[in-house]
Amino acid sequence: MSDVMIQSVYIGITGACISSYNNRGFVLIPEGQEKITKADCDNVRDNALLVFVPPQSMFLHTILQHYYVDGRESGLNPVGMIGQQIEADFHIVHGRLAPIENAVRCVKELSLEVEDVVLNPLATAKAVLDADQRKLGALVIDIGGGTTDYLVYVDGAVCESGSVAMGAIPLAVNSRRV
Repeated sequence: MSDVMIQSVYIGITGACISSYNNRGFVLIPEGQEKITKADCDNVRDNALLVFVPPQSMFLHTILQHYYVDGRESGLNPVGMIGQQIEADFHIVHGRLAPIENAVRCVKELSLEVEDVVLNPLATAKAVLDADQRKLGALVIDIGGGTTDYLVYVDGAVCESGSVAMGAIPLAVNSRRV
């Protein structure tokens, strides 16, 4: 009706098929290496992902919370800093593969390309919060038809997300003439 051709989409995922947790990764900087590199930061992320995830699951998001160099918080980008150890906290989201693949398959049957699969409350938060609101801290609650999703920001970083199997409750009005 809008006379716009849509060729690709992002799929929002929610519900009981999604799980999330926070985890810390760390890497020792090799002796003789002068500065922290992007590869070191990538290795820290990979280290944080070394946890048990059910076999029929896939990672959706690995969201950086904070970096630490030699035990001290260093902000969001330690590349170029000097240190002996780098650590990072991440909020990690994964989901059951079958429901995600089924959603992708349904969309592809409509001749649409799927750009990516995104956690619904993360997409909602990106749409409604600005950087200052995320920095101050925010709770985003997205009440849907069958689930209520949430995402929590503390100091600009996602620290919690999830979904509760409770959505909008339709009101039934029973009216009678007296």
